[in-house]
Amino acid sequence: MRILYLNEVPPLPARAGVRQRAVHTIRALQTLGSVDLAVISDGHYPAEDIETSRRAFGTLHVVAPEPGRASAGLGDRWRPGRTSVEAAAGVRARAAELVRAGGYDLVVVRLAWLGRLVDAPRLAPAILDVDDLDWMLHETMAAASPWWSVRRRRALRLARVAREHARAEILRYGRVIVTCRRDAEAIGHAATWIAPNVPVPPAGGWCEPTHQPQGGVVMTVGTWSWFPNAEGLRWFLERCWPRLRRARPGARLRVVGAPPSGRLLRLCERTPGVELAGVVEDLREEYAAASVCVAPIRFGAGTKIKVLEALAHGRATVACPHALSGLEGSVRAGEHCLVADDPVRFARACAELLADPAEAARLGQRGARAVRAAFTPEVFAGAVIGAVLGHPSP
Repeated sequence: MRILYLNEVPPLPARAGVRQRAVHTIRALQTLGSVDLAVISDGHYPAEDIETSRRAFGTLHVVAPEPGRASAGLGDRWRPGRTSVEAAAGVRARAAELVRAGGYDLVVVRLAWLGRLVDAPRLAPAILDVDDLDWMLHETMAAASPWWSVRRRRALRLARVAREHARAEILRYGRVIVTCRRDAEAIGHAATWIAPNVPVPPAGGWCEPTHQPQGGVVMTVGTWSWFPNAEGLRWFLERCWPRLRRARPGARLRVVGAPPSGRLLRLCERTPGVELAGVVEDLREEYAAASVCVAPIRFGAGTKIKVLEALAHGRATVACPHALSGLEGSVRAGEHCLVADDPVRFARACAELLADPAEAARLGQRGARAVRAAFTPEVFAGAVIGAVLGHPSP
């Protein structure tokens, strides 16, 4: 079987959740046949990422809009402007040429808007992997915003548009893969397989959950250019961190990932106890030094791989309720991590774990056991293979 896997990002380096999911998807597909990769990109991703992915996985095509038509466009999901419509037409033509020339038996596409962009079901038998539902991002943003705010009204309007267009696109595919049962129910597709987000273990393996550092380091990791992550960090710094520092004056916050920009960067730089770690080669070292991990994500879509990764490393974790959305069947509040929905409770939960390393270690051990048992590459691969071969969905 010849398979083409279409994504908006190269799979390596597998630092972000979207790339980790791509790595697992490609590996699962490779058990069924030869897999070529195609990245829809306007040059935003570094050339070394493309080359690293090509060396690891073989054939990788870059499908880009024509020079001068780049893509403010390509990411404007459901209401593109004229420039992006023209760019999309060029991308669609090149993707069609790629599929025809490759003689692929199957095209696997990540994300509904990308499927719409390339019109994959018209080109070959196609499967859609929908690990993010755009309308859920807007709906949860509206829910987290004041009822009177402009942001809430705009989010609700975008949610209606995204739901209409995304569901129409999703239903064009004969088979669909999602991350959790919540998303399967929201889509309402008759042929849906659940492949949960699974963190990629680091080269040195997961941290030992019985070891819980006592240095007062709180850690958070993310892609800080992504608005839900940036907004969550801002909320934590402004509303929670001052309370936590009053309770634990020696606490330090490690912000891991490409540094934020603009006002959020300035907020980090002027806030006492905050350290910008930047992009690190080995996240395992950061997790090994962390006493507590936080996931202050208050809205978004999909499931939060940063929570699963922290728990797999055995770190005591405090999260907002939304950060556990979609994980409820396997990760339980109070048993595997602590959950708080307001700044006072969130800061108190962090302070209590910092003050009681033994309890933090017990919480970390329970979280590690749960995640390492339920979120494995084998579980993920089974769902992907089942979708390709048409095996009944569990």
